[in-house]
Amino acid sequence: HWETLSYSPFKNAIAFTTQAPTVTGVTVTPGTASLTKAAGGTIQFAATVEGTGIISPDVTWSVTTDPNASIDANGLLTVKAGIAVDTLTVTATSKTAPTKTGTATVSLT
Repeated sequence: HWETLSYSPFKNAIAFTTQAPTVTGVTVTPGTASLTKAAGGTIQFAATVEGTGIISPDVTWSVTTDPNASIDANGLLTVKAGIAVDTLTVTATSKTAPTKTGTATVSLT
């Protein structure tokens, strides 16, 4: 198995392995968070991809579909003031193994 995980024009490195990459899970931190509905705000999330072999730490971020909530490619959740829902689910999906995901819950009070 071979895969380009990243590259640099300054340093060349090659890694060989006989072990196929296996993602065992994705952990999102913080696992729970809260914001007030009236104020809205932002929360920064991080994801850790666990597994064996040479696996990519990259994830795709998503959040419960709501026009007042969005999450960027770096895990920054933005909630607009006046959001109506009581909870949001933030999901990080492994790019190496798209069936492996991690979630976090945001309570809106």
